[in-house]
Amino acid sequence: MKNSILIVDDLTFNRKQIKAVLKDMQQIEFYDAEDGFQAIKEVEDNDIDLIILDLMMPGKDGFDVLRELKADAKYKDIPIIVYSGMDNIDSINQALELGAYDYFSKPLTMEQIQFVVPVKVKNALDSYVQRKALLRMHEKMKLELMLANVLQQTLIATSKKDHWLICMVNIFLVMKLVGIFMNVYSLKTMSGLLWQMFQVME
Repeated sequence: MKNSILIVDDLTFNRKQIKAVLKDMQQIEFYDAEDGFQAIKEVEDNDIDLIILDLMMPGKDGFDVLRELKADAKYKDIPIIVYSGMDNIDSINQALELGAYDYFSKPLTMEQIQFVVPVKVKNALDSYVQRKALLRMHEKMKLELMLANVLQQTLIATSKKDHWLICMVNIFLVMKLVGIFMNVYSLKTMSGLLWQMFQVME
């Protein structure tokens, strides 16, 4: 499974340089944005796992992007690594206070190219992927508990075989409500669950 990295910088050279620095990383898909407006659109249109963000850009700058994404519950957990000039430490501190995951300075030194940036990117990606896996597990457990409750209530309400359809409809409604319909359970799995319930209600 590929990880998606969005590189946001108004200079094409800088975007290409960062891609070159990360060229040895496996299973990476890159997205580009040349300003803050395009960055927000790329995040909305794609499943982004990490953002590498230049702070100083014309129009909507990196600070604006940080504020907007961190204020949105859907995107606030995406790790954002910011970068700026070596003499701009105050800007880096401000970005970290706004919720940036990490930072590096430019121009890039040989040490940053070979070790620092790749390690920071790997750590950020690993952290986010693990977080997403835990959230999926939590949602799956929540769904299983809701399904069990629906089954229990339906069995209490009726023991007639003809009423199995009521339980099936309730289950699909529950899955739709929690927003993970067919993402946690495949059609085959759902069919198996419904068949088991049908057998129990005979």
